[in-house]
Amino acid sequence: MAAARPGLTERLTEGARVADVGCGTGHALVVLASAFPNSTFVGYDLAEYAISGGRAEAAERGLTNITFEVADVAAPLVGEPLDAVFAIDAIHDQAAPAAVLRGVHDALAPGGTFVMVDMRRPATWRTTSTTRSARGSTRSARCTA
Repeated sequence: MAAARPGLTERLTEGARVADVGCGTGHALVVLASAFPNSTFVGYDLAEYAISGGRAEAAERGLTNITFEVADVAAPLVGEPLDAVFAIDAIHDQAAPAAVLRGVHDALAPGGTFVMVDMRRPATWRTTSTTRSARGSTRSARCTA
């Protein structure tokens, strides 16, 4: 995953500030924190139970370069500018994906890297979304493969 962008592996080796938005249980971030001890990592997710799992795994591995925070990633990310932000199978789950992506953009340091990985859905999935307006009218959108 770190090799997704030329120079990212070297930057992580030297020491970078990294976040994972919508990190879930944070396993991917724990793997990165283990591989790159000179970098600091923070995982953000709205689910307390998921964050607890990430904290437990990091503690079990004795990692001191990783933290986890319960946070709505649609809100601006605070702190020092980030050298890299990961979003692994998360953006499609966000209530406000455009706000999340804007926050990632704004949080990156100049020359920073955003790595987004979303899973490919099976071609057999078919979904229908219906939205009802305040006036009672209905709009439907059908997504088919």
